[in-house]
Amino acid sequence: MSVGAREMIDRPGKRYADTTVLVGEWLVNDIDSERACTALNRVNWIHARYGDAIKMDQMVYTLCLLVSEALVG
Repeated sequence: MSVGAREMIDRPGKRYADTTVLVGEWLVNDIDSERACTALNRVNWIHARYGDAIKMDQMVYTLCLLVSEALVG
């Protein structure tokens, strides 16, 4: 699998921490709360610059890794 996002290679710990914080906002707060909406908007903003370069299966894979790590850890 080719990884085009350097963030995944250069700073995986930061990527994991950032993702955990943003996803945590969706889990802890109501999905339509201001905090959850702000977190979702931030995720969309971060990924918008990649356009169609990030495929849905890649995003799902990344989220699955996050959940798997949390279950193992």
